Amino acid sequence: MVAYSVQQTLVLPALPALQHTFHTSATWASWTVSLFLVVSCVANPLLGRLGDAYGRRRLLLFVLGLFLVGSVLATASTSIWMLVLARAVQGAGGAVVPLSAAIIRDRLPDERVGFAIGVLFSIMAATTVLGFACSGLVVDHLGWRWLFALAVPPLLAAVGLLWWYLPESPAHACTRPDVPGALLLSLALVAGLVALTEGTDWGWTGARTLGLLGAFALLLLIWSAIERRTDEPLVDLRLLFRCRVFLTNACAFGLGGATFCAFTLMPRFAETVPAATPGSYGVGASATEVGLLMAPGFVLGLAAGPLCGLLGRRVGPGLPLLLGASAMAVGCVALAMWNRNAWQVAIAMIPLGVGWAGAMASLSVATLASVEGEHAGLATGITQVARQVGGAIGTQVGAAILVASASHGTPSAHAYEVVFLLGAAAAAAAALVAPFAGARRAPARPAPASP
Repeated sequence: MVAYSVQQTLVLPALPALQHTFHTSATWASWTVSLFLVVSCVANPLLGRLGDAYGRRRLLLFVLGLFLVGSVLATASTSIWMLVLARAVQGAGGAVVPLSAAIIRDRLPDERVGFAIGVLFSIMAATTVLGFACSGLVVDHLGWRWLFALAVPPLLAAVGLLWWYLPESPAHACTRPDVPGALLLSLALVAGLVALTEGTDWGWTGARTLGLLGAFALLLLIWSAIERRTDEPLVDLRLLFRCRVFLTNACAFGLGGATFCAFTLMPRFAETVPAATPGSYGVGASATEVGLLMAPGFVLGLAAGPLCGLLGRRVGPGLPLLLGASAMAVGCVALAMWNRNAWQVAIAMIPLGVGWAGAMASLSVATLASVEGEHAGLATGITQVARQVGGAIGTQVGAAILVASASHGTPSAHAYEVVFLLGAAAAAAAALVAPFAGARRAPARPAPASP
């Protein structure tokens, strides 16, 4: 889980370096993040189902093997396309989320499952900060290839430990993977993201853009119709559209959009060298300095994540989730309006980092509170899908806005402000539904026993 969470964010501060190395556009450099998230979206439920059928230990080892292959390919990449493909293979690592949750359910008594999964997601939220904090140091002093090479030793160690110490979970032969659902959801997400990516160049009313957006909508409709008729769907829409589950996932979607909208573009903004003209922006930071600008918020987030997870288990997840989403909204607004100096950017990143870590830890508690115990693994997978879809869309929308405003390859300051304010709007929307996320009705009192 730690290896996967670090690789989600490790690339974000390095996007300007990757864009310069491969002589590509900011939009296509962002696909190293977006395609990773899209594949994770599909791998979460699909490989989780395969784990039910063929054994979760076996599938977890297979997933880590794919993650290892993707890391090696990324390290050896010679073009942006090879790197994007390698990141897609890495994205299969997203299946560690439902597989880990399901293994916990297999190995622990029912009364300890919720607490154990909450701890797992708190650790995941806290350790994701390592990706932000270490990326700049690695790029400046070792080179971008080491971003992926450093994942290889811990993955090998994890495979060895799991091979020797983790017992196999019982398999359920009746479980069948929903391959058509996985393919349709993948095609729908890719069609929508390509339309967002190329809409500026093709024209937002052009035939290709409208055709891809239409394909996105049509594929989603077909996918939802198939999922409703499938005995073992990729995503259980009946569970998804329960009111409390839907609100929790809506909150996850908004948090994902705000997270990647802000964190994907902040490094590019900070690394821009300000010009001696009105309306210039940026602080001319190196990749290492970008990591240092992010560090205060995420160091504090290391404490905020577990504390919010603990608070959520005691008073309910609504309050800490509201506080975390609101802090992210404040940070995005500060980043949009107060960014002329490096210290201003660093201060704006504090509520962003603290709010993000707290919200992610609280989100796992809200997910578990919204469903019965037997649905814990499935619900955590669906929440991850919602967050990753929001993140993929936020990344590509932000990149498209910057490309649309670019003059001689340089986006305008106004475009960055718009993107950061969109992130604030997404976080504020998540805050609005946060008090209701994970809320469950009080159980009915049992009827009095008959004499």
